[in-house]
Amino acid sequence: MRIKNWNKFQHHKDRRPLWIKLYREEILDRRDINLLPDRSFRIFILLLLLASEDEEMNGNLPSIEDIVFRTRFDKDKILKALDDLDIFLVQDDTNLIPGCDQDDLLEKRREETEKRREDNKFTPPTIEEVRSHIKEKGWDIDAEKWYYFYDAKGWMVGSNKMKQWKSCVATWQNSNKSSNPKDPNYVNPDNQKYLDLYK
Repeated sequence: MRIKNWNKFQHHKDRRPLWIKLYREEILDRRDINLLPDRSFRIFILLLLLASEDEEMNGNLPSIEDIVFRTRFDKDKILKALDDLDIFLVQDDTNLIPGCDQDDLLEKRREETEKRREDNKFTPPTIEEVRSHIKEKGWDIDAEKWYYFYDAKGWMVGSNKMKQWKSCVATWQNSNKSSNPKDPNYVNPDNQKYLDLYK
């Protein structure tokens, strides 16, 4: 495994300096680099430093075990970062991990990432599910009003996509209890226990 386009950026033909070149436009102006998770970006910089030690001066990286040792990151974190950094690396060695095909490992990791994304994908409830949940909890909110409110907003809560609709219904229920004494829906917390007796 080696850094892609190493010779374009680290063009020392006959020496290995103690420093590496980082080009401003290659770091600041590239979206793919700026979208990397912080840990993966940090590991990328460490990989550049390790590649600068390559005897052949081709940007070759040491074994995974050496990368783990030299960077002081767990092997799982290194493998995750390598997956994030695959567009910056040339995978030319299938024996990086003993007894395992590197392509199969990367494909498995990609499938796991995709499965996690699908598991976290929000599916809007049906209006019947909302009614049932509200009835089950014994709340006094209008299921249709709640449903059509969020349906019209594209199931957004503020500027974020809704993740847990049941939690959102609970928040809606709690926000219906006004804390403003001038509001007609206001219930003094001291009197609430007496009102609960008549439910």
